[in-house]
Amino acid sequence: MSKKLEPCPPTNADRIRAMTDIELANFIAGVATKDFDFRSLFGGYSSALKWLTQPAKEEG
Repeated sequence: MSKKLEPCPPTNADRIRAMTDIELANFIAGVATKDFDFRSLFGGYSSALKWLTQPAKEEG
């Protein structure tokens, strides 16, 4: 008998993949206007990967 898998909550990466072109452009523009490079924003590759795989927080 197979065990039923619980659905995983969407991750930050899932949320980015689901963005429209306009939403993605706004996201990128928002990051760019903060005058940070990727490493300072996320703390490097491993921190960025950790953030991308975390459950996404709903905005609102």
